[in-house]
Amino acid sequence: SVAIPTYDRANFLRQTLAGIAAQQFPSDHYEVLVIDNNSRDHTREVVAEFAQARPAPRHLLETKQGLDHARNRAIAEARGEIIVFGDDDILVQPDWLAQMVVPLLADAGARRIGAVGGEVIPVFPDGLPDWVREWHAPLAFRADAGPLLPQHSPMGANLAFPKWVFEQLGPFHTALDRSAGNYFSGGDSEMIRRVRAAGLEVWFSPAAAVQHQMP
Repeated sequence: SVAIPTYDRANFLRQTLAGIAAQQFPSDHYEVLVIDNNSRDHTREVVAEFAQARPAPRHLLETKQGLDHARNRAIAEARGEIIVFGDDDILVQPDWLAQMVVPLLADAGARRIGAVGGEVIPVFPDGLPDWVREWHAPLAFRADAGPLLPQHSPMGANLAFPKWVFEQLGPFHTALDRSAGNYFSGGDSEMIRRVRAAGLEVWFSPAAAVQHQMP
């Protein structure tokens, strides 16, 4: 299940959905969920533009405001054994989904891996201001797919979990939510800490890279 929470980012969302629709992945083996968190723009119409895609994205309206409320709605609705969370402004390559889920598919029997993060490469369509230059760069945690060191935490913009993790550890904590005026959600990093506290590995997949648009 590819889950894209969104809020008033319809034009970015269109680019994200176009990339997801072009995945080199069996179309009957994944679904796309767009969790619309009370958008006031033309988000619903953008999702409808992809009605002929295979699979066609499902539009889900989540009225509880906040990124982690939207993520938890995705968990409740997801039919897949793996949930891949992406931001509504990521640009993906055709092999993105395959690269994200390969470690978890290989681990399905052992259940050692609790999360997989993909590379996130920031791009600045309006230019790169000096005040973010120092702290936005590719994660570059490792050159090959494998477990991360404890001090490294992947980004929620490109993050996958086996669904059984949420059954075992519970959903995202909504008290740490991203909301108007606060652009950083602590829900994803807190979930990663929970995964590690349960003795599970957190992996990094550099080949599952996305470009993260930051206007």
